Amino acid sequence: MATNEPWNLKPALIRSGKVDRIIYVPPPDREARAQIFHIHASCEMLGEDADFEKLAELTGPKEGWHYSGSDIANICNTAKAMAVREAVKGKRRKLDTSFFLAALKVVPPSIPPTMLKRYAEWGKAHASLIE
Repeated sequence: MATNEPWNLKPALIRSGKVDRIIYVPPPDREARAQIFHIHASCEMLGEDADFEKLAELTGPKEGWHYSGSDIANICNTAKAMAVREAVKGKRRKLDTSFFLAALKVVPPSIPPTMLKRYAEWGKAHASLIE
């Protein structure tokens, strides 16, 4: 089972014997973000100059807010859509870093610091939490 809000689960669902381990999967670190960009940006129109390391750095935590893996997938999809819109207008070019930078302006991080704090508090109350 998986959930983004484990605190909403009924205790009977997570008792010993039904759930053997509770594993916390934190927001992706820099290396994971670069890999997620690489996976979701891969397509025929991807340019050689797409800088996933730079994008991983730019999507690091800011003021406690974190990008999730799905946020990064959304950035990639938004960048692809921007490139397609340009191509339809006759300005066909490879999907480069500039498209991703433009997408970053419209796709904000979705994990607030309060949520991370809540996960930590919930984890302390459940002995099998693994970080």
